[in-house]
Amino acid sequence: MPFVPYDEFFADEARLETRSLTHFEAGSPTRSYLFVESFCDEPGCDCRRVVFMVLSDQPGVPQPRARLTWGWEPEAFYRAWASFPLDEADMDELKGPGLMRLVGQSDEAPQLLVHLRTLLQSDAYRERIVRHYRKVREVVDARPTVEGGVGRTEPPMNRAERRRAKSGRVRGRERR
Repeated sequence: MPFVPYDEFFADEARLETRSLTHFEAGSPTRSYLFVESFCDEPGCDCRRVVFMVLSDQPGVPQPRARLTWGWEPEAFYRAWASFPLDEADMDELKGPGLMRLVGQSDEAPQLLVHLRTLLQSDAYRERIVRHYRKVREVVDARPTVEGGVGRTEPPMNRAERRRAKSGRVRGRERR
């Protein structure tokens, strides 16, 4: 299931609502992190999860620094949703908050997971994530498919394509 950053759907809103974290040492900021929300864009999927790509402002370090997951529904939801029996590791990744498995993680990832757990203590932040998920689902599930139903037919525009669209060029063609 592909996860796409929220800003590819709602760039202006993402710019205003992406959570950041600044690390301080001896009273001075040393580095910052962005918790970039990504949501499944598979038509008809209702996984009710977010994957956070945690990006650092440190130049020259591999990105993302962590890929963290969080599902907001009770464990029973994910057990019913899954098409296979879930073990403890599956549940940790589906429900989380947890580290995404089978992807590279930096040595900072475990500490960034601790920070995510702290961020998720905020009711307003949790509600914002669920609202973002619902908005993405509305867009994805409303897209026409080749067969005439609904779902995804092509990926959302990337940043360069959005700039071209705003300037009158759409996916390499002049807008008419």
